[in-house]
Amino acid sequence: RHGLCEHFKIDRSRLARYIELIEEGYPVRNPYHNRCHAASVLHVTHALLHLGGVLNSIKAGDSVDEKLAVMAALIAAVIHDYEHPGLTNDYLVRTSDWRAVRYNDQHVNENHSIAAAFELLKSPGLEFLENLPATEYRVLRGMVISIVLGTDMAEGNRILASLTGAAGQHHCSESSGGRSGAPMGFIPRDSEAVTMVLQAVVKCADFSHISLDWDLHLKWVRCLEEEFFQQGDMEKDAGWSKISFMMDRSKPGASATQVGFLDFVVLPLFRAMVALAPASQPMLDTVETNYCAWKTIQESKDKEKESASHPPCNSVSTTLTTVEPSDFESNSSLPQNLESSSSGGLGVGSLVTPFTSDGPPAAVPETSLPRKVTQTGLGGGSEKRREAPRRLDHWILRSLTRRDEESPPLPSLLTHQPARAPKPQQQAPGNTGDEEDTDCPDSVVATSSGARRLSFSLSNYWRTSK
Repeated sequence: RHGLCEHFKIDRSRLARYIELIEEGYPVRNPYHNRCHAASVLHVTHALLHLGGVLNSIKAGDSVDEKLAVMAALIAAVIHDYEHPGLTNDYLVRTSDWRAVRYNDQHVNENHSIAAAFELLKSPGLEFLENLPATEYRVLRGMVISIVLGTDMAEGNRILASLTGAAGQHHCSESSGGRSGAPMGFIPRDSEAVTMVLQAVVKCADFSHISLDWDLHLKWVRCLEEEFFQQGDMEKDAGWSKISFMMDRSKPGASATQVGFLDFVVLPLFRAMVALAPASQPMLDTVETNYCAWKTIQESKDKEKESASHPPCNSVSTTLTTVEPSDFESNSSLPQNLESSSSGGLGVGSLVTPFTSDGPPAAVPETSLPRKVTQTGLGGGSEKRREAPRRLDHWILRSLTRRDEESPPLPSLLTHQPARAPKPQQQAPGNTGDEEDTDCPDSVVATSSGARRLSFSLSNYWRTSK
């Protein structure tokens, strides 16, 4: 679509082999940080560039070759969690893991992903960028490094501040951005501004499961929650006196803090993204729809707790978790997919998501989400519904949900499993951990026998370039 292979004289066979090896470097044992997540981030990055109007804004700025910017964003999306151990930076630092020692406790996972991916690129037969002039290669490498480092939760406030400042200064153009003819937003006039925009694009893509349909979003949350619990199990086995936030299996996990996470982290980022790229509004619309669903769960549980006469709803938990902004600013273990949407200081408390043994949360009727979000919650009564808008990511979902006939049906990830999962083993250098695939949300199956391999996604993207 962008003529990248022709423009940079890329050897397609080398590119395909490189991407296959990158895919193998995503440990399949990770419930969340696996090749499914990488494929999802890649597709959403493309959508924001191509459909969200970001690429047209970069072209209008004329400060960086737009093809170089596109390739930097796509490469960064593919490698951003390469060889991720399923453990947070904070854990690696506290345990003096070899990665933390090597990278001086700074952006440990992100620095390792970058270094390992570029080291792999130097291997014989994999140098698909060998025809790139030295000057352009240095610019590309610099952008990739900055973009991947920006996915660290510790960088969230800095990136959001930069985006907010740019959004307040930008001058909207009357020309069109994206295919829908939406108005163009912020126009980056120098390389630093281009890098900032690309950081925002990949960061939003990293959080993009929150912009999916409700049932798919829930599956991703459960995957993330299980990965956190596995780290918490390791912390307990090591005798830690205090288990990391959201990682104690005996306490509320990631599903219990979604309202606070959206308030303080996700919504501000996506709103800033829309201010810079107005054509990305449909993604924000769906994020807000899912936020409304989480608020519905919280409000219904609040009413249930306050009213002694309210009948109990099955075995739904009524545990309340208080969430403060500092929890999301200081804890590097939080999910990295919707870091930007923290806007506006709404409620700081959220309830444990009432997952039952046979499906989605009881507070959110299965028939009403994600297209419609019930505003009343548990207990019946009249219902006021809000229609979910059409989304920018419809194109993404169509491409991600196409599966081979051979692909086996996956079990529901919403079924609560109280038993502890086996704790993950830390990887030694060079060990990719390519074992039997873990379950992934149906929409992003990327196993060896699945229809959409990460390698196919990226190599096909360039192969069809015109």
